Amino acid sequence: DELARVVDASWDPPVTVGVRLVSLLSDCLQHLGQAAYVRGLAERAG
Repeated sequence: DELARVVDASWDPPVTVGVRLVSLLSDCLQHLGQAAYVRGLAERAG
């Protein structure tokens, strides 16, 4: 299974493709939320 392949063995437990993918998606969603917040501030400011 490709998602179980270890991509960084220097961590304990080692980081797999699946864990890295979830981390990447989480980071992207967090940045989308930050952008939406700033957009809301700008729209309210006029």
